[in-house]
Amino acid sequence: MSINPTKWLKDLLSSDDEDFSSLPTKKQKELFKRYSVSQFIRPIAMSEKSIVCNDGYFGFIFECVPHIRAGKKTAETIESILKKLSDDIFMQINLWGSKNIETILNRWEYDHHSENETINEAIKKFGEFFRNKTNEQISYSMETSIKNHRLFFSFKSKDEKKLLDVKNHIKNILATNSFFPVELELENLKPIFWELLNPKHSFNSIPKYDSKKLFNKQVVSSENIINIEDTHIKIGRKNNANSFVGKSWITLSPASLSDYAHIQDFGKKLGDYITQACNTNQFNDTFMVTLNINKVPRSENISIGKKQNSLVNKRVKNTDTKLLDKKAEAQSVNKRLKDFEPLFNMDLVVLIAGENYELADKNATSVQTFWASGGETSGIVLGRNNSAHLPIFLNSLPLGLTKDYFEIIQGNPFKLFADQVAPFAPVEADYKGNYPNNLFISKRGQLAGFDFFQTSASKNGYIIARSGAGKSVLLNYMVLNAHTRGDRIFITDIGGSYEPICAELGGQYIEIDLDKPISFNPFSDLKELTLEDLNFFSDWIYSLGASKLKSEALKLQNIIKPKLQEIIRNLFDDLGSDLEISDIRDGIKEIEDSRYQDFAIALTPFCRGELYGDFLTGKSEINLNNQLAVLELGKVENIQEIRDAMIFIWEYHKSNAVYKQEKDAEHGGRRILVIIDEVHKFLGKNEMMDDAIEQAYRRFRKHLASIWIATQSFEDINNNDGLTRAGRVILANSPWKIFLGQEETSLNMLFASSAFKFDHIEEELIRAVTTVKPEYSELFIITPEQQKIPYRLVMNKYFYYLTTTDQDDKRKVYNTMKMHNLSKKDAINYLIEEQAA
Repeated sequence: MSINPTKWLKDLLSSDDEDFSSLPTKKQKELFKRYSVSQFIRPIAMSEKSIVCNDGYFGFIFECVPHIRAGKKTAETIESILKKLSDDIFMQINLWGSKNIETILNRWEYDHHSENETINEAIKKFGEFFRNKTNEQISYSMETSIKNHRLFFSFKSKDEKKLLDVKNHIKNILATNSFFPVELELENLKPIFWELLNPKHSFNSIPKYDSKKLFNKQVVSSENIINIEDTHIKIGRKNNANSFVGKSWITLSPASLSDYAHIQDFGKKLGDYITQACNTNQFNDTFMVTLNINKVPRSENISIGKKQNSLVNKRVKNTDTKLLDKKAEAQSVNKRLKDFEPLFNMDLVVLIAGENYELADKNATSVQTFWASGGETSGIVLGRNNSAHLPIFLNSLPLGLTKDYFEIIQGNPFKLFADQVAPFAPVEADYKGNYPNNLFISKRGQLAGFDFFQTSASKNGYIIARSGAGKSVLLNYMVLNAHTRGDRIFITDIGGSYEPICAELGGQYIEIDLDKPISFNPFSDLKELTLEDLNFFSDWIYSLGASKLKSEALKLQNIIKPKLQEIIRNLFDDLGSDLEISDIRDGIKEIEDSRYQDFAIALTPFCRGELYGDFLTGKSEINLNNQLAVLELGKVENIQEIRDAMIFIWEYHKSNAVYKQEKDAEHGGRRILVIIDEVHKFLGKNEMMDDAIEQAYRRFRKHLASIWIATQSFEDINNNDGLTRAGRVILANSPWKIFLGQEETSLNMLFASSAFKFDHIEEELIRAVTTVKPEYSELFIITPEQQKIPYRLVMNKYFYYLTTTDQDDKRKVYNTMKMHNLSKKDAINYLIEEQAA
């Protein structure tokens, strides 16, 4: 049978002691020797339409999606809810920094796998890395740990009918204002309470909810221990070595509130995301911020009004500015009360955790310091609730609030109007992303997942990053995540950034090197010649032999191309897949016309035995059925003839893979990711590339494909001297944008562009994007829904060694493999362990 919490308090408190904060810790300790903490967990069962609590109340809870940046509309939403409350309904808003990221990671691990043991080890290491970072600081600079922010709105009343009458109104208000409420039942609540009351237990072994048992009897492990001290409480268990493992909790409450509070300023108290101190102004461990609210009864409003009247009627000297301010405030309060505007009891509680008391104390001190910053405008002075940490902790849990809390435990709540309560609603947290494919970490420690295919818009994007900002690391990460879930990938690059990952993933790495030619002969794999193929080949061969003067090339195009198509068709009928460009050249030479003779001469360097002949004769060595193919053009970057010839054929094969795929994802189709790195070296310099990029950005949406270009400056696609055709299409058809560290000139062009609208905070955020080597690269993501959020790509050492292009580090791995006769996987792990020792 549940203990009556009111009777408990009365038994423990002396008749002349109304302040629960002075309750002797000794009595609390004695109590918890006799009773389990489960007696003081409020929810116990479900009625037909609500949750039944052991204190005589009924309740319901909505889990909501936090707002990314709370503002005026957010505050108005909270006010709208408050106006629906009667004085016997108790409301709580809880923002919780949970350590349970298993839903995200389990989904990611399920989706990603490989037959290659080195790659499977990379997937395993990512999972271990993220899980470890829930219990330790993310990096040397980032003092916070990984969290999963969760937001709850809970409501309680002894009158179930009255409670249910407001339920749908509240749900509609939340839904209309993008909180996306989901009602929680007891089976949903169990993992929440279990984590809070049983720290250090595995998230994968939480017992399932049993509807035949009382809820509060199921949320506390039999191993659970609660130690109560004046300065903190400890919740946990003894391990095999008989040492305590768990969490120490310290509760904080505001001694005063700012007179100029704004919900946007309060949002920054929930984790700094904008100042230079953002790495330290954070909740470093799990936490909960709870706003407790109850409408003040009408009778009490009248009493308060009388007190305000006495101050309004008091004569005050003109020199006494403080008293004059109080009188003006009293007049304002009095007027609002006369207009029947309700007041609300309000209390704000901040629960801070640490692995032990010393760390909890350090974390609490840090929170107290950064919450106090901002002075009269936004500063909040937090005090510690010594000797009352346990009852305040229990009452701060979802559905923990009752009338007793305001009357006995808290004793002196703030009494505020709805618009004064709303700015302190803890409803802001970082976006968790749309699906766990590419995993990033926010400045506040939120683990977020992004799948660039999960949008109703086109799936395209672009990445802008100055040299050294982490662009190659990000793109290698995207390639790993795409490949290990089965996507096809085509990459065009200059610089060799993808050679290591391509080798590990078993892809085809095609490097155009005059000293090591590889056959690209497109005819050798051709089984039939379609009209589309014919048009492509005639365009391609014409581009090889045409005059470099554009006006001359255009003039002869309509003369030579029809004849070229006729020759190709006839030769393919005779030779089939044995056809080579040399045969086409010879066919053209037979035409006794100087224009054709000149054209044939221009084709000669690409024919058998000539300068570039080995690239276009014999059986093609390109296997574009491979899941991953990389075209590396670094060694021919400045040799236009062969570079452009290879790009033409490459685009032909890519186009076939994308546009001839008939099935969508639901019917066996395959996602295709196309990446063009260093695109500034191509745009406006190769018509075929420009045309291919333009077509891809326009058409890929319909073919389960996504194209991403990467370059060093926004100016590369938004040139002041005039946009290229492809540049215009890229800007117009890229729902996803990622900006890493930028040069000042690139930032200025970005802010001046009509393509974006940044407010002053967004400008500050993108200017603050940086890279801290070797800890993390920061990226500013703009989503198709125009959410603009900074995240960090934090890499583990295994992935670094797997993908590094640094010759010294590659040599370390190779030498370790050779010296110790190890696989690459084991060699990398050996190096990591050696460095950690």
